[in-house]
Amino acid sequence: MTTLFYLLGYLAVAGFFSLVFIKVRSYLTASPLHVRWEIYPIPHEGAKTSYGGSFMEEKDWWSKARHVAHLGDIKALVTEVLCLHATFEHNLKLWFRTYPFISACTCSWAAQSLYYFQPLPRYSAFLRTAPSCFLSTM
Repeated sequence: MTTLFYLLGYLAVAGFFSLVFIKVRSYLTASPLHVRWEIYPIPHEGAKTSYGGSFMEEKDWWSKARHVAHLGDIKALVTEVLCLHATFEHNLKLWFRTYPFISACTCSWAAQSLYYFQPLPRYSAFLRTAPSCFLSTM
């Protein structure tokens, strides 16, 4: 009986991965390249971000050096994580319900990080008074 459950578990995992593979393959073959990747604002594109442009819209883009502005990536990430910018733009009703929760979680995480990663004065005093043979085993 136990073997049956193991077999069903393995079949479920194998079926899941095979269906995911089939779905991804059908998605990649069905839609053209420009629909899959390039038609959305890319934060590291610099000035082209304002209208959703890409480096591929320039003539002979493959022969030019590519300039990437990582400050745009960081700005977009921080704006989305801390302010839920996309939810604010597309679903304001949901934003009013989720923003206080996300803000509380972020503040809680920051407070816990400050608490747990502060220097421990008792431990540093112990290291100053501990014998050297004990410190070599740590």
